[in-house]
Amino acid sequence: MIYDKCLEERNATMMSYYSSLASISSTHSPLLGWSPSNGSIAAYTAYLQSTAIPDLPNLPECDLEKELDNSAAGTGLAFIIFTEAINQFPGAQFWSVLFFLMLFTLGIDSQFGTLEGVVTSVVDMKLFPNLRKEILTGGLCLLCCLISMAFAHGAGNYVFVLFDDFSGNFPLLIIAFFECIGVSYVYGLKRFADDIELMTGRRPGLYWQACWKYLSPLAMLSILVASFAEIATEGSGYPAWVASRGETENREWPNWAVGLIAVLILASALWIPGVAIARAFGVVIVEDEETAWFPREELRELHGVCPHRVTMAETLLFCIREDGSEGLCCPTRPPDGEEDEDDDT
Repeated sequence: MIYDKCLEERNATMMSYYSSLASISSTHSPLLGWSPSNGSIAAYTAYLQSTAIPDLPNLPECDLEKELDNSAAGTGLAFIIFTEAINQFPGAQFWSVLFFLMLFTLGIDSQFGTLEGVVTSVVDMKLFPNLRKEILTGGLCLLCCLISMAFAHGAGNYVFVLFDDFSGNFPLLIIAFFECIGVSYVYGLKRFADDIELMTGRRPGLYWQACWKYLSPLAMLSILVASFAEIATEGSGYPAWVASRGETENREWPNWAVGLIAVLILASALWIPGVAIARAFGVVIVEDEETAWFPREELRELHGVCPHRVTMAETLLFCIREDGSEGLCCPTRPPDGEEDEDDDT
């Protein structure tokens, strides 16, 4: 660790300093007629006045707590803090092997889930209809391996920090926010609650409906606004390692990195308003799939679900009306087929 090297450097500096003092003492004291056994105050005073005692050198600051604070995040937590802790265990080699095997299996497990999601999407969209799934999977793995080389060079940790800070946090918040808006205000909260009741036999309570319609979108919107406001006022930087001082300092991202940040955020988020605007102008980017069959009557019979009557609380809180429409400014209505089925039942 850097802390150990700092201690070694400081000890070496102090030993060199005391060695120089001993050399000066052994060289000058006999010439001046003073020695520890000679109690002459005049000789001792003359010795001090004529001897140039070197100043105490600047010693490096060795602060273990500061180093741990700089390392206890991101990759430093796994590869510095935990590694140093495991080294203190009895049989450290055995525990180290288990620890890094655990990290390896966790990474493989995450990769399986991520890759399967990508492969399934590509296959369902029929982008390569004549390509076998095994070849498609191998090609995607090779492409991901080539892209991951960006994290393996000397500045790979900074690229990792950039992706870690911006490729997941903001896009996920934006997508989840629009999902809540789509379910609660476009699809309809009553329809969504009806579907859950049909599938599970229990209708979600008012608390969950309030979370979907108000609390969750408000919380995510607040986080997004606060995050973008912080970036706009304080800027966005990264912890750069300064080897000469053995510490990190915050620096601003260069212009090309800011452009890459914008691409990482907008690459997944722009599809939401982009497809909506294209549909408004009659441009179809993704073809609509056929409406899937939903065993509505079978589920009603299985769970014994009766048609839900709108309560006063739902009307006051969510503006749900008896005819199935909901919303204050732009009321949404269920499709004609669903409304007729509910009335017939």
